Amino acid sequence: MIAFTSLSYANECAECHKNVKVEHFKASCIDCHAKTEKHFSRAADFEISASGCIKCHSDYESMLGSKMHTREDEKRWASGAFDSYDKKFFDKNCSGCHVSSCSDCHGIHEISKPKTDTCLKCHNDHATGVDFIGYAPRPQAEKYQRGKVIDDKHYLRMLPDLHFENGMSCADCHSMASLAKGESSSKSCVDCHSPDKRVLEHNNHEKLECETCHASWGYSEFGTYYLSFDNSKKRYKQYGSRLEPLSKNVVRSAILHEYQAPVMGVNNVGMISAIRPFITMLTQFKDNKVVKENEIVSKSWGAYSPHTTRRGVRGCESCHDNDKRLMNLSKEDDTLDLMKAGIDMESFWNKDGQTVYNGRLLSDNEIKKIKNKSQKYKQETIEKWQGILERMK
Repeated sequence: MIAFTSLSYANECAECHKNVKVEHFKASCIDCHAKTEKHFSRAADFEISASGCIKCHSDYESMLGSKMHTREDEKRWASGAFDSYDKKFFDKNCSGCHVSSCSDCHGIHEISKPKTDTCLKCHNDHATGVDFIGYAPRPQAEKYQRGKVIDDKHYLRMLPDLHFENGMSCADCHSMASLAKGESSSKSCVDCHSPDKRVLEHNNHEKLECETCHASWGYSEFGTYYLSFDNSKKRYKQYGSRLEPLSKNVVRSAILHEYQAPVMGVNNVGMISAIRPFITMLTQFKDNKVVKENEIVSKSWGAYSPHTTRRGVRGCESCHDNDKRLMNLSKEDDTLDLMKAGIDMESFWNKDGQTVYNGRLLSDNEIKKIKNKSQKYKQETIEKWQGILERMK
């Protein structure tokens, strides 16, 4: 069936496009698909500046240069990590997930506003998204490939975000208008929520992002490995055949996956925030020989917002008594001693030599202040527990 609200060109188009069904603001075929020398243009493709869409939706022209399309941040990171090894690493292994057409999110002819499932086509794995609906990526090794499948990847069931449980979608906070402006969100927590001043923590934690306390968990992939092979089929079968293929020559794995309270740092607006690791190693096989092994190409972190909001999920000790979250482990602490694995790092949770690409790690003075259990801290802790016990009566 073909249904157009204008018959202009409809009969001619229908000779080839018999199953196309369109109802989009009374537009005809040529309203969106401009005539070219060879045929008609693909209306929504960014290669032609999405001319068929933008001529009516000019407010969103800036989407053509948005980070969802250019992947500017990812390219910058990949360049810093891999350029000395392969300047085309990003193009070969990381370019599959990006917006290249309005149709990627809105559909081709049955055009609609994106739903949460649409967003999750790209916002999965290590990209914030699936955590919102209560799933976390499983490790890449074959033995973990079970459970929930989203776009051919396996996930572990976790607590979903409270907003998702209450029927909200991605678009409720991330509007097209905000994305077109280059903003990550159109709403902040305080746009909808007024912190209850009866809660002690709300009165003396003004420097914390809300999710630092209210994120029930965060997904972190520590020690991400990229194994690169030339035509070393024997080595590929031995080390890489059961891992996630990124391209015909590169597979990915990791030392450790964690699904708990995320590490804390300071974001680029000066607020204490959740951060996650981009600590990356490279092992390169060539002519069946190991050319490079366990070479660290990135010791970076990124401040982010875990989409796992719940009510009151963090206790005082979760920050004030947790050296891992503060990146405050001493060199003598052998928590996951990477040196024993031949990796030139004391620990993932020791901040020496590590950075945050969109912020910074907590300073020694800030850590000291957080860990200092002053008389005021002790008194407020007592009052908090007294309130909890009172409500339990």
